[in-house]
Amino acid sequence: MKMLFRQKSPRVPSSCPSGFANRYTVKAGDTMWLIAEHYDVVPQDLIDANKHIQDPSVIFPGDVLCIPELPPKPEPVKLPSCTLLKPKEKRVSTDALGSAMIRTLADIRPGRTAISIVAHGLPKPSVYGAFNGYEALTSIPSNIAWRWILYPSMEPLTTWAGTFAEISASLTPDTVIEVRPVNTITKQTGSAILSGSLDCD
Repeated sequence: MKMLFRQKSPRVPSSCPSGFANRYTVKAGDTMWLIAEHYDVVPQDLIDANKHIQDPSVIFPGDVLCIPELPPKPEPVKLPSCTLLKPKEKRVSTDALGSAMIRTLADIRPGRTAISIVAHGLPKPSVYGAFNGYEALTSIPSNIAWRWILYPSMEPLTTWAGTFAEISASLTPDTVIEVRPVNTITKQTGSAILSGSLDCD
């Protein structure tokens, strides 16, 4: 977004939308994107809150902007915790089920969060295409994601399991944990077979 420096008089909103946090006076060098980044708001939300700015790519020193209020951040999940991973794919047996155990490590990786996943009753990965294994995917929406390989046991009824112990971010209730097929050579992945979240309510 560009910044211009010729403006007869500052543009000031007659009022700000309900739920705005505060007002900001544009300084030389500012852009809508930089202001949104500074206040940790979505750029489009900032633009929508400032209808008096006809072209959001052109703002001037002295212009006054309404800064949208940020939604409250969800509280981190209390650890240790666990959740069920339920079938998300029609071709999975009704016996298919998984579980995820989440805990903070004290000795192995002090301060890190570890997620251990166990999945039962899954078909051979090749049922879903050119896949030879399963992987876990854990994601905090609009934030960060981690993936790791699950390893099969040698039991008659194969169990897929694995642990990832390098998480430093705080997990929130909207964190999603999935199990999906993977080709360990090409790294291609399929759709989620099992899924669950940390919102256990």
